[in-house]
Amino acid sequence: MPMLFRTKVAPSTIHGLGLFAQEPIPKDSTFWEHDPIIDGWVDQTSADSKGYEVFMDHMDYFYCYDHEHKVFIRHADTLIFANHSDNPNLTSPTKYFHVANKDIDIGEELTLNYRDICDYGVIIVERKNLK
Repeated sequence: MPMLFRTKVAPSTIHGLGLFAQEPIPKDSTFWEHDPIIDGWVDQTSADSKGYEVFMDHMDYFYCYDHEHKVFIRHADTLIFANHSDNPNLTSPTKYFHVANKDIDIGEELTLNYRDICDYGVIIVERKNLK
């Protein structure tokens, strides 16, 4: 299931483009949940290493790396525009869903704490190793 509330992408005061609420998002609402069919992931340990290399060569953005399952998770929606904040309005109990940790108003930029969901070091190293 992708995002459950309407949003828009617009210039951000945090960085480049950001993701903004187009409707109120009540506190404790699930905002987004990973859908393996829509968003997908790539298993780096699978026998299909060629598929993994193709994925790594053609994906400019990875949502995160799941160490436990050894998969790269990607987004197929505009959640990729959610910027980082040390005090985000969306929390990530797991890499697989985000909830509003406060009431979010129309026009408010949606933010995540990337440290809760991502391991960019692994992604950068893996991309360089495949080039």
